[in-house]
Amino acid sequence: MTLRGIDGKLRHEGREPSVFHLFQEDTGPVFLLVCWLESWPFEMGGRMALQLQSLAGVLVIPLLAWIISENRAALGITRAMMIVITAIAVQVAIALLFLKMPYAKILFDGLGAAVLALQEATNTGAQLLFGYLAGAQPPFTVDKPEHTFLVAFRVLPMILVLSAIVRVLYF
Repeated sequence: MTLRGIDGKLRHEGREPSVFHLFQEDTGPVFLLVCWLESWPFEMGGRMALQLQSLAGVLVIPLLAWIISENRAALGITRAMMIVITAIAVQVAIALLFLKMPYAKILFDGLGAAVLALQEATNTGAQLLFGYLAGAQPPFTVDKPEHTFLVAFRVLPMILVLSAIVRVLYF
């Protein structure tokens, strides 16, 4: 890999295994392909272009993941393609489930309501435990309310509750 030093002189160094070599001289076309796919809908215009971009993304993203993987031979191209095809088939099945079966929408709306109730209960418990740090009414005037959202006291309690529930359901 050729690098330019602070003094402006070109230097050649040994290649290090990193993601950054993906965008160097030997795999430059991959970088160009990603840039082209990003600007594609604006060049073509319309809804069909966005659908084609989505289809290209479904194909290109797993290809990029395979390219930057450390041990490509362990997975193999046929096994990698089977994993991608299976994942796409599961996504199509879920989409058909939502679009064609009205009771599936009711089921998933119920699951969403249950998760929302769990989130509200977790937020109430965090406010009881941590007070204004978790979103309760502060005992002072707030000058900048955008600075009151603290991840440690608003997001992490929900993650802990969900991980505890998954752990209990696992057994």
